[in-house]
Amino acid sequence: MNQLGLFGAAVTLAVTAVPGLAQLPVGFRTPDGSMVVLLPAGGPPLVHWAVATPCGPQVDPPTAPGTAAAAMLASMRGTWATGSLDAEKEKQTLAALDAAETDLVLAPRADGQPPAELVQKVEALRAAAAALCDPQAFRRVLAATPTQDVTVRFDGDVALLEFTTVPFAVPALARLLVQRREAQALRQVREDLQQLQDSAVAAWDREPLSPLYAEVLALSFPGHPLARSGDRPVVAGFRREFATATWGRAQHPVRTVHVLTGSFDVAAVRTALEQAFAATALPAQEPLVRATPRAQTALRRALVPGAHHPAAVLAFPIPAMADPVAVATAADWFAGGRGSWLQGELVRQGRKRVEVAVRAPWPPASSPGLVVIEVQDPEGGAVTIADEVLKLCAAAVKKEPRPGDLPGAFGTVLHDFELRTHRPLDEAGQFASWLLQTNESTLPWLLPHNVGYPDLPALLQRILDGNPVVIEWRDA
Repeated sequence: MNQLGLFGAAVTLAVTAVPGLAQLPVGFRTPDGSMVVLLPAGGPPLVHWAVATPCGPQVDPPTAPGTAAAAMLASMRGTWATGSLDAEKEKQTLAALDAAETDLVLAPRADGQPPAELVQKVEALRAAAAALCDPQAFRRVLAATPTQDVTVRFDGDVALLEFTTVPFAVPALARLLVQRREAQALRQVREDLQQLQDSAVAAWDREPLSPLYAEVLALSFPGHPLARSGDRPVVAGFRREFATATWGRAQHPVRTVHVLTGSFDVAAVRTALEQAFAATALPAQEPLVRATPRAQTALRRALVPGAHHPAAVLAFPIPAMADPVAVATAADWFAGGRGSWLQGELVRQGRKRVEVAVRAPWPPASSPGLVVIEVQDPEGGAVTIADEVLKLCAAAVKKEPRPGDLPGAFGTVLHDFELRTHRPLDEAGQFASWLLQTNESTLPWLLPHNVGYPDLPALLQRILDGNPVVIEWRDA
């Protein structure tokens, strides 16, 4: 069975398991290549619609991380058809503004200040560009179509456009989405990129373990764009043409997932989407391929200087074809913070205030990914914390969890998912994000899921028996 056949079967199983639904769900690709999932449900006649597209290192220019996300934000200021008062003149003005802003960035500083004439030129061009557009027009048209709860947000390396509408508006909204994709103006994209970079740098600097995670990614995914995604973000060069090219890479239909859930006529909505999503003028792109962690032939260690207390990050490759829900459950029992087995053992060994956390599977854009364990001891003590954890990893494979531990861990995993999907619109977004990141045809969270608790210790042993990447944090 091909991928779409598997996908349709998985979605059917997911939704038909819920009693009382009169319509079957549908998974299909439209003529332009967009993946669409229609999940009918009971309730009032509403459509909760999530559109997922990639952002991050797989589509960003290497010299301008964050460009795809910035373009996503800028896209909500309208298109050449909706929002421009004079499209040709605005295009010329934005091109001149981009050249002037680039000159301003590169201009030599006298006493730390850029040349006054360049500053004045940029300000004049910005005012001229602003006079040629209405950046709220696209949102107003969306609202009148009608839509509500229109949101742009980011889930890792996935950009999500989410909104709620009514069934009769689906054809008009589909046409607006095509216009947004094909006739994108990207107004003020440089400003959006600067704000995103400032936020990303501040977040990177706030997280003490950022350098350790960057090293994990570099060692686990050599040669893949994901290897640089943990680096401290720095925009070394940006031009408007970079944003336009990135928009085409990220928004191409073969890299787009639409998930619609709610109460609607499945056949009518499918027909409307197939008619609207008929073709694209964006440059041809291949579907994104998930990164596979490098199989380590031996334990790999690296040292990152600068810590004031012992800390380490250990990354274990996940075996191929492992159930991600089972992996998350086993990892939570083993190292999921306070109350986990690893934290308890480290406390018993004398590290009374040790902090333990786990990410699994991680990162989302990889396949099958990693189980990443982080440990810190704020009280200091011996710097051998990584070796202590490695010994405990070897000992853990001989331990049987206490009764109730694994069901409790599974409950934590499901609770975390429910927190992210408490509204139908959130569920649509989570589904779309998963499908885009995995490029797979199943969604474990929506399938009737029974974790085989007796099988989890063996799964954990297979993970911990692998050769990890170990990054230690010590004083310089």
